[in-house]
This record gives sequence, C-alpha cells and structure tokens, in this order.
Amino acid sequence: MAENGEHDQATIRAILRYLAESALFVNNDRLGIKDSDIIKLNSEDGFSQRRTKRSLAYLEEIGAISLVSGRPKLHKLVR
Repeated sequence: MAENGEHDQATIRAILRYLAESALFVNNDRLGIKDSDIIKLNSEDGFSQRRTKRSLAYLEEIGAISLVSGRPKLHKLVR
C-alpha cells in the first residue's frame, strides 16, 4: 500500500468505525456490514473507492481485521 497519509488515516478510522458499529449491533459475523456497503458509505463521505479498498487491504495485512466471507466480501474486527 502507498504511504499512509492523513487522508488514508481518515479512511481507516471510518472503516474501523463502521466495523465496530456492525459488531456492536450484530452477533453473527456473516450478517455484518459488507465491504461494498463500507465503500459506498465512504464514497458518500468523499473517499474514493480505490482508497477504501486499499485501506481495507492494509487493515487486513496488519491484522486489525479479518476476512469473514469472500462473496460477498465481508470483514470483521479482530478482537
């Protein structure tokens, strides 16, 4: 991933917030928020789809999130 600039940090915070809210309100990981929904929400907040996807990959790479499902693509926070 490219260097983590301030904008990337904002994207990462948004992703972590959405995943934390999902974990708070949904007991089953497979029913959590889909990556496509996170991408859409971030897009509405002005973050590009590419930046969000890179941030998701970065968070998975550092072990902050893990893949729950490949189709639809879905991640969860690592506890």
